[in-house]
Amino acid sequence: MPTHLREVPDYYKEALAYREAFRRLGFPSEQIFILVQQLRDTAGFVSIGMELRHPGPPFLKKFLCDVAIVRDNPEHLEVLWRRAVILWSNNATSNEERDEVWNRSHVKKNLLLLRHALIAKGIPIPAQET
Repeated sequence: MPTHLREVPDYYKEALAYREAFRRLGFPSEQIFILVQQLRDTAGFVSIGMELRHPGPPFLKKFLCDVAIVRDNPEHLEVLWRRAVILWSNNATSNEERDEVWNRSHVKKNLLLLRHALIAKGIPIPAQET
């Protein structure tokens, strides 16, 4: 189990960056979810994604971002995700470490595309990216 953010697997660093992107766009953490799902007809492959659930009228809108496909146990991945979030939020983790994860992420490089995709889906952006 990782003890520092730098030890978190790259696919979960990207998932943390997606979480950060949604937060920077103004979405509350209560609307951001990790999805860890066993793929059908595969030998141990699991899909990891981030989902935004926006409760706007007239119905709940969901926006899914695929992060990775890995070979692992879903239960282990869920425990690892909780650990990654704790490390991200931990006071012992420096802002420089968080910035490094954010700046190296694909989602940061494509933040404008994410904004446009959300708007196209009919999900309003609560805040400007900072």
